[in-house]
Amino acid sequence: IDVLLAARKVGSRGRAIGIDMTPSMISLARRNAANAYGGIAPPWIEFHAATIDRLPLADASVDCVISN
Repeated sequence: IDVLLAARKVGSRGRAIGIDMTPSMISLARRNAANAYGGIAPPWIEFHAATIDRLPLADASVDCVISN
C-alpha cells in the first residue's frame, strides 16, 4: 500500500518503486496497483523482486526510500 500512496503523490512526473524478495508479494502488489487504477497500473509504478541490500536501481536514481 505504501507504493500506491507514494504513486498518488508523485503522479506521472515521478516513479514509485516497490521492492520485495518474494514473487508472491510482487504479484500481489502488481494486482493491487492495477485494481487501484481501474484495471491497469500506470507506468510510473514499478515492482521488482530483490533484497534491500541489492536493489535493482542505479546509484542516485531515487529521492526517497520508505522501508517497513
